[in-house]
Amino acid sequence: MGTSKRSKSGLKRKVTKGMTTLLSISLLTGAMGCGNTGQNASQQTNVSVESQSSESLEGNEETSAGSLEMPEETVISKIDDQGKPIWDFDEFVNAQWLQEHRDNNDETVSSWDDENQLMDERIREILETTDLEGLSEEDDLYKAIVIYRSLMDKENEEQIISTIKKHLAPIEKVKKLGDLYALYQDEEYDLYNFILNFDIVPDGYGHVLYYFSPIDIWDDGNINDVMAGWDDETREKVFKFTSHLGYSEKRTIEILTNAAKIDDAIKQYKSVVNERSLAYYIYQDQLDQQNVTVPVIDILHNLYPDSLWEPFVAPLEAYTFFNELYVPENVAALRDYFIFTAMFRLGMITQEGCEYAEAVLKQDTDVDDLILYGMMGQASDVLAAEYQKRYLDAETMEDISAMAEEVMTYGRATLGDSEWLTAPGKEAARRKIYRMEFHYGMNESQDHLSGVKLTDNALESYISMRMNHRSFLSNQTQKEYDDMELFGMELFAVNAFYNPYYNCMLLTNGFMSNELCSKDAKYEERLAYLGITIAHEMSHAYDPRGSKFDGDGYYEPWMTEEEEKAYLDRTQKIEDFFDGMEIEYGQKLDGSLIKSETFADLMAMECCLRMLEKQENPDYDLFFRSYAMNRRTYYTEEGMKTAVKDTHLPAKQRINYILAQFDKFYEIYDIDESSPYFVPKENRLPIF
Repeated sequence: MGTSKRSKSGLKRKVTKGMTTLLSISLLTGAMGCGNTGQNASQQTNVSVESQSSESLEGNEETSAGSLEMPEETVISKIDDQGKPIWDFDEFVNAQWLQEHRDNNDETVSSWDDENQLMDERIREILETTDLEGLSEEDDLYKAIVIYRSLMDKENEEQIISTIKKHLAPIEKVKKLGDLYALYQDEEYDLYNFILNFDIVPDGYGHVLYYFSPIDIWDDGNINDVMAGWDDETREKVFKFTSHLGYSEKRTIEILTNAAKIDDAIKQYKSVVNERSLAYYIYQDQLDQQNVTVPVIDILHNLYPDSLWEPFVAPLEAYTFFNELYVPENVAALRDYFIFTAMFRLGMITQEGCEYAEAVLKQDTDVDDLILYGMMGQASDVLAAEYQKRYLDAETMEDISAMAEEVMTYGRATLGDSEWLTAPGKEAARRKIYRMEFHYGMNESQDHLSGVKLTDNALESYISMRMNHRSFLSNQTQKEYDDMELFGMELFAVNAFYNPYYNCMLLTNGFMSNELCSKDAKYEERLAYLGITIAHEMSHAYDPRGSKFDGDGYYEPWMTEEEEKAYLDRTQKIEDFFDGMEIEYGQKLDGSLIKSETFADLMAMECCLRMLEKQENPDYDLFFRSYAMNRRTYYTEEGMKTAVKDTHLPAKQRINYILAQFDKFYEIYDIDESSPYFVPKENRLPIF
């Protein structure tokens, strides 16, 4: 792929949101993934930075399927593979798999869960079976393994809990806002500060900067309802952990009640931000004008003294958030939320802490999984290098690269055949592909654990590793223009990502480990797994967000007004097609939410069908079936409630409606015109 640099100057993972946030992998905000795992791996934000002034920084025939419940006899007759019309292609291909999960009353599960579980097992194998005698004590892998094994040693749990108590003591001493601000400027305590939290991310102007992003972790902030549901065994688990930290039952309830209040305030702030999707560069004089007394920039300068970038980025609602939350009467609640988050972030590497977390957040978890995911986040680059040595051979990597080259070639051809782009527009569009960089399971800028200090105390070593990673991220703010490199991306989930700030794509190690990436698989199978995913991520360069960036990753729209009008007409049709569509369990789709990912799905399918057309005797049936198998997901009612909040279409719609936009799909199969998934030719969605 293109190797040019930026040229302008100037589980089975069932650990839920709250848990993964607290032990989280540090991810580069703004990357767009293909969603194979059913969740956003990148801590995405809806806010896009576009202007350095005090002006706003903007990011960016209804069809309803009705109820899809059919009588059982209709399902049986319509999905029979005997030349009869197909009513539901997802059911046609995946009926047996879906029925098995229905019969087992399983939780929501996707075709990628086994792949994710395999990835986890392989990382565990590295951490548990590597012979330390073959490594130097200064070796990064040695440090990661020693920390992991010390945390997994259950005999260390009492020591860990005792050490947590010591680290909570300074927070307990907070009496006024100034005390709180002083702790916020401590590098260690910045790890537990979820309220005045900043992500370190690139913008569209060649800078890495701080994006204000307070973290809420409670799915249900009504702690009174949560506590009312505790039985005696649950209460015992809660107070066992907190009593070992020195808290009485009364004080524990006070901490939880106060923490829930602050968590609700963060949720309220984020709900307003998500509705507005506007952000600004904020300088000290603007804080002064809004009477913000929180010393935000002073805190940032103390934490990141070598930063090259002065302001931070936040929606204007941050002014109100600061002014209303940071008042003397809220000191006790702010302090207790600080205790609450520190207790969780440190405690969930213990069995007692996990049992406490399950009760308080009402989420199932497993301490061994959380320790593993913590290592995969804080030692990601080190483990990725070892993983590739063990599980990815050179021939497979070459095959993957060859497929990427082929996708890019046909992607340019797709753009070149556009009826609405002018010649200069086509050239600018194709340039994005020519300039696009590829990363195979590794970041460009890597954290090598050089600052990690191993001690006999398991928790202190773990904190040192987290501090090292925090320092690594802060060092990215010292880079500008041509020095900027991809950093902090998720390397292990079975997924792939496109990042508009770098105009680059990342294929994760988990994704590339699949046997369908090898030439041992048939071309159509590889295309439906590897090719369609690469094409999807490539297509994000042209979705409603990615299209605003040029080939170097700068926010610089390249379409003319007329071209943009034609483009917006096409993307609006995607939104209108799906908006309000009723699907399984009576849930409805949000057309604006799924527009960008669906755009990428459609362009990817167009590209891959072009590729398949050029093959000798292409097996379209194998390609379409493989596509459907790779996207299949079984949802419970609760799972579907979550799915419709995601930026991707739920699986059935992602299979049926994406394929239903293409003539070739109808040529290959007898699709029943009475099916809600049948799309008349005049209503099919255009892209390029």
